[in-house]
Amino acid sequence: WWLALDKLQNARLDKIPAKFDRYYGYENLFKVFQVSVEDLPHEVQGYFKTLIVFPEDTKIPESVLQLYWEHIGQGEYEPLEAVDLLVQRSLLTPAREELFTLHDLLRDYLIFQADGEVAELHRQLLASYKAAYPGGWHTVPHEKPYYFHNNWQIHIQEAGETAQASCIADELIRKQPCLNLPQVRIGLEFVDYEFRDVARRLLKKSQVPNVLVACLKILGNEAKEDARRLLKESKSSAVIKACLYMLKDEAKEDARRLLKESKSSEVIKACLYVLNDEAKEDARRLLKESQAPDVLVACLKILGNEAKEDARQLLKESQHSKVLTASLNILGNEAKEDARRLLKESQHSQILTASLNILGDEAKEDARRLLKSGKDEWLLIACIRILGKEAKTDAKRLIKNSKSRMIRDACREVVSSWNNSLGNKFPELARLKKNLADKE
Repeated sequence: WWLALDKLQNARLDKIPAKFDRYYGYENLFKVFQVSVEDLPHEVQGYFKTLIVFPEDTKIPESVLQLYWEHIGQGEYEPLEAVDLLVQRSLLTPAREELFTLHDLLRDYLIFQADGEVAELHRQLLASYKAAYPGGWHTVPHEKPYYFHNNWQIHIQEAGETAQASCIADELIRKQPCLNLPQVRIGLEFVDYEFRDVARRLLKKSQVPNVLVACLKILGNEAKEDARRLLKESKSSAVIKACLYMLKDEAKEDARRLLKESKSSEVIKACLYVLNDEAKEDARRLLKESQAPDVLVACLKILGNEAKEDARQLLKESQHSKVLTASLNILGNEAKEDARRLLKESQHSQILTASLNILGDEAKEDARRLLKSGKDEWLLIACIRILGKEAKTDAKRLIKNSKSRMIRDACREVVSSWNNSLGNKFPELARLKKNLADKE
């Protein structure tokens, strides 16, 4: 301990306050960092200093550290042994399996100590990838957590090698079909490709569901042929759903097939949307068989009044807000008893709104309560309309404070009807008001 104290007292960090005023007061902490780093074996100190290249708050994969450190070499000390020692000394923090983070203050300490080496360290990291994947930048595995594909442009810029950026971007965009859309956008900053052209290419090559869905949205009706192909080939629920919504009536045959084959609630809902009234028989079957809330809601909407018996049953059994709301809307006045119960039990704005709309004036007490505590715009509108002139004060407050145009319009209706009723009761008051308005 005396030795540790001596090291801390003699640690010199004269340049820190001059370079970074905002860290005034952290001198003792930085002395701890310095003593901790200097206590490491010389080779591990070398490894630790290279961590400066990783962006702030980034999760660093162990595989990237190994690739990088094997390339730069630090004597006979193995990279994975260095990782273990840095974790042991709390200079590197495990995030989750095989991922690590560097505390912001430790990173700042490295910046203080860098002395112009940073650009070269970034060049070395890029060189380590180039040496490991001689087949081209597109051969770097596109696997979670996608460190290279999300951060290569940072290393290029910090290394001062922007001329290489267009080469990397070109290879990744043309030859790496698994890139997600944010990664494609990063690449497009360095080449002159049109985004729509890239989307067309990805629709032909990519196997990544999110990429395919995004490309379909970008291209719209231009991608109908690809959507037809994907309906036959894809196993992804998200892709099939996107294709069905895009093709609509043109996909009815596929929708009928998928209603029989698919187990995905997303796909079944999309099929019901495409077929609508033509799917009544399937809707009746699914109301008995399915447990998926979105499917049940879609079935109720297709069947309407034909599903009243199912709606009554669902009001007793379901806990899902969308199912309960759809059931209330179908039954209307026949669900008054359930509406009263749900006004007491539920906290969900959709259910409360549907219940208020069914009960009307019978729910004035609940409307007063919800007008004070509710935030959902449809719920507030329902309360205002039920209470009418009783809500005049709240209506004026909401006209002044609410950002929702719908709420303000509903409140103006209440205030306007109140003013009109006063005019009918006191004609002289109405004339006086009109004269004042004319003068203004």
